Amino acid sequence: MCIRKVPVLVCLSYMLIMLACVACSLGFVAPFWLMFPEDPVDGHMPHRIGDEWAEGLWAKCIRNNRKCSWFWENNFELQHSFPVYHKVAQGLYAGGLGLFYIVFFALAPFVCCRACRGSYTITPIMGTITLAAIICTTSSLAVYGVFTAKDDGARVTGYNDWPKFYWGYWVGVVGLISATVAAIMLLADSCSGDRRHAGYRPASQIV
Repeated sequence: MCIRKVPVLVCLSYMLIMLACVACSLGFVAPFWLMFPEDPVDGHMPHRIGDEWAEGLWAKCIRNNRKCSWFWENNFELQHSFPVYHKVAQGLYAGGLGLFYIVFFALAPFVCCRACRGSYTITPIMGTITLAAIICTTSSLAVYGVFTAKDDGARVTGYNDWPKFYWGYWVGVVGLISATVAAIMLLADSCSGDRRHAGYRPASQIV
């Protein structure tokens, strides 16, 4: 019978991965990465904005009726209209989110089953996958942030006459921070744990 308890760092990291999944999922679907000003000063409103009110990775919302158009509508017309950097951000964010969910579901048996024999090797693997997810998500936020600031004049704090990064963008940052702490905990546990695991057998010997 497996009697070894799951390390505290692993439990905490699992909760942080859960938070990262929730936060990044909200950011993934929310059409509120960028909020456009109601009354822009002349010259501050980029020509491509038109009557847009807000946009996210997969949708844009119109100011007049606050209705959002999604990337799949009208034979993917909106998706085709996105600039290259936007599509790159979509792919990177989707890849990072997918990796976060892989870690979340892979760690679940480890936590719930109290780390049975031989499974201690999962922590460095999950830590590495989490790092890969962090790199993808960070790259997505960076690409979108840099090019949106350059092309649209987007600001972090936001002014009445400038576009600003909105909550859909920042909730992704929260998820990223949570995942970064989780990765540190997972890798720390894999480095500090007792690799001998007295009373455990190698995974190859488990029946």
